[in-house]
Amino acid sequence: MAGDSSRHHHATPTRRRLIRGGAAAVGTAGFAGQASALGEEAGHTTDDTLATGDREVRAIYTMPKWYWDGQTVESSRLKMTQFLNRAEETGLNTIYAWIESDGLASLLGEPAYAQSPKYDFWNPDRGWDPLGELIAGAARRGIEVHLWYPFVRYKRSILPVPEFNPDLEVLPPGDPGWAALSKSQYEAGHDDSTDIDANALCANNSAARAWTLETLARAFDRYPMLSGLHIEEPGYLDAERCVCPRCRTHYADVYDDDPENYVDHVYDTREPYFEDDLALPVKNHGTDAFAEALYDWWTSSQSTDALSYNGAWLPEFDAVRGRNWPTWSEEGWLPYYAPQIYTQEVGVYRDRLKATMEALTGTVVVPVTGLRWGTEATARNDVATVADQVELVRSMDGYADIVTGGTGLFLGSALTPEMTVGLRAGPYTQSASPHWSDGSNEQSSRDATLAALREQEPFAFTSHWPEDVPLRSTMGGDGSVETSDGGRVDMSGITETV
Repeated sequence: MAGDSSRHHHATPTRRRLIRGGAAAVGTAGFAGQASALGEEAGHTTDDTLATGDREVRAIYTMPKWYWDGQTVESSRLKMTQFLNRAEETGLNTIYAWIESDGLASLLGEPAYAQSPKYDFWNPDRGWDPLGELIAGAARRGIEVHLWYPFVRYKRSILPVPEFNPDLEVLPPGDPGWAALSKSQYEAGHDDSTDIDANALCANNSAARAWTLETLARAFDRYPMLSGLHIEEPGYLDAERCVCPRCRTHYADVYDDDPENYVDHVYDTREPYFEDDLALPVKNHGTDAFAEALYDWWTSSQSTDALSYNGAWLPEFDAVRGRNWPTWSEEGWLPYYAPQIYTQEVGVYRDRLKATMEALTGTVVVPVTGLRWGTEATARNDVATVADQVELVRSMDGYADIVTGGTGLFLGSALTPEMTVGLRAGPYTQSASPHWSDGSNEQSSRDATLAALREQEPFAFTSHWPEDVPLRSTMGGDGSVETSDGGRVDMSGITETV
């Protein structure tokens, strides 16, 4: 296979891996229920407990615009404070804060965005900097904030997307020609992306990649207390993108074929998912370049912080979108990877986590457990299942010689008081610093007892802490929780306010 896209597939890959905190094990634990049995099946003992001071990622994914875009700064700030209190009370140490390019445009002072009614709650003129206050408030609680950023920005806004807006004053100008063209749009008569509704970048455009890196650099200059960068599913919005002229030309260069034939190898909903891989060199060309450039920038300018990505648990699922996880892992560009494993079955979780670990041999794995996901009301996990999945991750440490660095929880709005109580009384009883930390940024409530936590103020979202809530406690139909002595504690008065 010829062409520039194959240059990273060496017989002996360059090892420039940067794993902050090294490959130290985060510890194993004695687990209740299924997690214990699954750990023993994997060949791990479960006699030890997680030692005080061991490092482990305990992250929560949150989308600030969904949380604190209230009518007033006061109400927004209150919602943020309540969320931070709940995160600390749970024993979490990392927040992945979702910010799209339109939000960054406002935060960095781009007038069209900062002064728009759509983004007025980001407007510094109101004395309200939600990202800055989130970072500062989290730091007071010993919690890190990482910028959770979607490289191709596939969530839309009513304003021109910054990447495609040529008239920006503060950010580097964009170009409508950077947009990705889908196979469906091409078949509908659009030859390029200049006359379509631009809603995703084409990663094969070097200017678009450079725009992203420059904008991220400005964001980290503006918010130096950010502790990391978490890239959301880089690559293409869907499997049928992109077939713009630059992508068709690159196909012709790789295969010495008619550029129009490239369209025949791009997936759509009518074709089998894995049968045709001829489009992959084109899909990976720009995303490989982005991953390498991002890693080089990160290690030269932000080397004390953590760089991570999230995506599918099986790399083949993401390959047609240009998410070339195995190569990035081999090259050392993927220090931390968060596979999204959303399931109610602990056994299924184990099998999917094993598949990720077997595929990514040069990366610390920090899987994402679903509190709530998708659009179905049933797409959620109860407290006991989440606790078992967290502890299953611990039991898998060292499988296939891969380090597990902890667990992320999706999504912040599903971090209910019941979940907080169950996690803090179960797998997160003892506090821990993130896996990449040197241990100096410990939580302010480190190893706090439930009695001590009850005395802290303000915890407006919980009316009380039940005594001795066991790991496997179950919620009754009356809203009560079973305690270790067989009794029940009424939790019906606990309501979610965030």
